[in-house]
Amino acid sequence: MKNLLKYTAFAAVLLLSAPSCDYLDKREETDGLSIEEVFGNANNYELYVEWMIQNPILQYLQNGLHPHGSWDDISDNSMSTANFVVPCLVVAQGDFWTMISHGNCVMSNENVWTRIWKHVRIANMGLKYIDMYPGDEAGRNKILGTCYFYRAFAYFEACRRWGGMPYFLEPFEDLSENFDRERDDMRTTYLNIANDFAEAAKYLEPVIDVTEWQHPTSVAALAMRSRALLYAASPQATEEGGQTREDLWEEAALAADEAIKAAEDNGYELVPESEYYYIFKGQNTDTYTKEVLFGRRHKINWGSDAYKATIRPPGKLDGLYGVATNQKFVDCFDMANGYPIDDPDSGYDPQNPYVNRGSRFEHDIIHNGSEPYPGYKMDLYNQVQHADGSITLGGGDISYDGGSVRDGYTTTGTYGKKWMGDQWNTALDQVWPYIRIAELYLNFSEAAAEAGWSATDSHGCRYTPLEALNMVRNRGGIADLPAKYQSGDLFLERIRNERRVELCFEDHRFFDIRRWKIGTTTDQHIYRVLITKLEGEYDTAAYPTGYRYEEDTAPVLRRTYEERHYLFPIKREDTYLGPLFKQNPGWE
Repeated sequence: MKNLLKYTAFAAVLLLSAPSCDYLDKREETDGLSIEEVFGNANNYELYVEWMIQNPILQYLQNGLHPHGSWDDISDNSMSTANFVVPCLVVAQGDFWTMISHGNCVMSNENVWTRIWKHVRIANMGLKYIDMYPGDEAGRNKILGTCYFYRAFAYFEACRRWGGMPYFLEPFEDLSENFDRERDDMRTTYLNIANDFAEAAKYLEPVIDVTEWQHPTSVAALAMRSRALLYAASPQATEEGGQTREDLWEEAALAADEAIKAAEDNGYELVPESEYYYIFKGQNTDTYTKEVLFGRRHKINWGSDAYKATIRPPGKLDGLYGVATNQKFVDCFDMANGYPIDDPDSGYDPQNPYVNRGSRFEHDIIHNGSEPYPGYKMDLYNQVQHADGSITLGGGDISYDGGSVRDGYTTTGTYGKKWMGDQWNTALDQVWPYIRIAELYLNFSEAAAEAGWSATDSHGCRYTPLEALNMVRNRGGIADLPAKYQSGDLFLERIRNERRVELCFEDHRFFDIRRWKIGTTTDQHIYRVLITKLEGEYDTAAYPTGYRYEEDTAPVLRRTYEERHYLFPIKREDTYLGPLFKQNPGWE
């Protein structure tokens, strides 16, 4: 404990005590510790590097009143039902300046920017002084692997938020050094990130004890490398780099295949459909450690802000603010027979819309008639049509104030469910998967399809693009992809749809929209389904559930999406460092 306190004090002083880019600069060690005392002592050195693991850049599960799942809430998947300053509301106005300056926007604000560069600083210090480490080879390898991993991880989070960055390989020695550096383009930055992850994989172990589960492994490093190369090959990065690089798609596919092989050969796998819940929640260690390649755990108490105010909706479920899911996103969940709902062969009935969907649908979506907790059946209808034909607003689990839905209640007719537990009045053990093996199969399918590979040709890899896609679909209770969707643009469309469904609320959709450059060309608004409970006599053949479902053509939330919104603005004071470090386009 004495060493831990000593290390903490040292790190706090060393890393950040001044504005602007001082978080990259070496601060005076005012607590009396010298470089030799920190890096010449094995225990202190290890604690110094451990700081990055114990102090994550993003705390997805511990944000209290700040809306959880906020990345999907600023995408076309969902919106928060809160009425105060939350990311989805400022994004709807196109106001990213508020996002980087407001405390509620905990995934994109200045604090995130600062923490990213603090991690870069610590990683570079750890790498620089490695020859001073007096411990054994295993300890040395763990330090090197962790530092390479976290430098790459920090740069990845910076790049997909703010664009390409100068890639610092060493810590600055003093304030006289020139911080004014030209920014690399996104593609170059992602390629540097991929190289760092590859380097990390050389030093880290493929499997670690469950007591160290939140630490990175070589498999996690290879997995993150595949993601970095996928981003490097995507339109946003290649267009900014000045030319397309079709060879990068093949490189990304091969990297995903390498990561898949490393994962599977070391015992990682897709868990069975019956255990899907336990990837994200519960205490089934054998489940989440099989599928999640790199992640974190945190206990959420039943009455805590993190659970009550950001995950669990009000009313019957005793919460404050839910996540209202976009009806267009709800429509993305395929039928169990493998067909999208707009296919005539799907068997989809718009007046009985929630039956015969894959098992993930019930896991991720709270809908009219679902039972998220035993004995708590949801009545998510907007209005009642009485026997005399008159209409009354509300009456179920969507509460109205006058003619408007009350704050906290869904305005779209459904809620997100992925981060809710299944036991009433019970604390929830949550798992946040930074990356899991399911993503690797989807990374491979997408990159291979973009590289022009046939859906049924493996090109020497472990799976074909179609096989990898079907593995994820089948585990989610969906049949193999029908033949009509197995080639060309239709195949790529189904891969992208599968990413949207399988990885929903896991910090992907918002960035997929960016890297694919579809934000300005596709509908980003949020829509609802209007649900009417029918009383008296009605056509039971037309309305077999006793409800009428009508998808509104007018959005409940209109989003502004312009070209400049593909990147966040950078803190103004950091763009004042000099003429080389430029602000992002459109935010000058």
